[in-house]
Amino acid sequence: MNAPSPLDREPRCIRPPFSTRDDRFENVVTTDPTGWRRAVQLDRIAALLEPLDRIELSDREHAVVEWLAGWDIPTIAPVVRMLHAARAAVPLPAKPTGP
Repeated sequence: MNAPSPLDREPRCIRPPFSTRDDRFENVVTTDPTGWRRAVQLDRIAALLEPLDRIELSDREHAVVEWLAGWDIPTIAPVVRMLHAARAAVPLPAKPTGP
């Protein structure tokens, strides 16, 4: 998996490629604001968890993901991008042990 490019402009979406506006939930924002907020929150949680697939998270770590999901797109998108980049990165060599 290739990592998304670094964000050099304000993102319009919380998922790669970050430059395309995501308006999937706009049809309910006026008819069901509570439902809209919940759908957006759950979608942001899912976006943050996608690059963490198959990584065990503690309850505290899940709580941090939920807290992050409450922020705006310009805050969440760089975190999502960095998580994808970290996931795609070549593992660091082991540090030598001993004196």
